[in-house]
Amino acid sequence: MTAKRTEIELRQFFDRWATLANTFCCLYLGDSELAEQALQQGFLTYIRHGRPLRLDRLPAALMSLILDECDQIAIGEVDVESQFEAAVLSLLPQERSVFILHGVLGFQLPWIAAVTGSSFSEISQLWVASLVQLRIVIIRDTCSILLGSRCPTVSQSAGSASA
Repeated sequence: MTAKRTEIELRQFFDRWATLANTFCCLYLGDSELAEQALQQGFLTYIRHGRPLRLDRLPAALMSLILDECDQIAIGEVDVESQFEAAVLSLLPQERSVFILHGVLGFQLPWIAAVTGSSFSEISQLWVASLVQLRIVIIRDTCSILLGSRCPTVSQSAGSASA
């Protein structure tokens, strides 16, 4: 049986991890209101399951629940403010989560594997795939802004580099 948690312990736990987890949710969903919804539901589920309130490192189980909540929220049309946000939102959900957790928030790949329930090898592949996809999207979008219809396709530019 789990000891009764005080309001102070719960507040300390939430305050310690909410900003970091909310950053993930905002980038993942592209909408601050949906992010807040996923964040709150993830924390509530974690606490209701009686999980430990660690303050020294972000519990993988908490992040896993928050990621599950994000995945359950349908992403509709989102107004993004930057090319980077649009590129991140264009990633497949698994690629997006790995990119945000590793590339933006700096978590190590083995921890991300624990959060997602995937193998280290799968996470490594998703990391590389996310970088490749982001590069393609950013180059394509930048080129179309600068050159308009004269912009070569990605395969054309890749082919000319090897020639």
